[in-house]
Amino acid sequence: MKKNFIDGFVGKFISNEVRGVLSQLDLLLDTLNEHHKIEPVSIDAFVSRFSDDTDRLIIKLQKSEGIAFVGGHVVVKALQNDPKSFQLGLDLYFTDKDGKVILKGLTQKLPCLLLDERSLADIRAKREIKFEVTEPDQSKGT
Repeated sequence: MKKNFIDGFVGKFISNEVRGVLSQLDLLLDTLNEHHKIEPVSIDAFVSRFSDDTDRLIIKLQKSEGIAFVGGHVVVKALQNDPKSFQLGLDLYFTDKDGKVILKGLTQKLPCLLLDERSLADIRAKREIKFEVTEPDQSKGT
């Protein structure tokens, strides 16, 4: 059974109200998938779509947990045992007031139909592609 993208990827960090809205968007994505109306995009375009949300997530975690962001990666991996899916991961590193490193990591299996053929071929050839997560734009946290 398909795991809900919102619950699996960002759902651990959002309020119930936001979860409700995002769940509706997830249902819409499922409906569009069924009718093959999703336009595949490059891996760069796909990952960049999460930039603002990632910034907001980092800022929220810094404020709510009193931790400092030090870096991170978005990791896209080929799934050898499931050629119709790929894995999207987000690894965020923070330090607490004592300097202890804290990893906040999330992963989600997603359908390959979201990505264009060139990107899929690149992921399969490299098996893993990493994108750096940089310091967030503080204006996005408001």
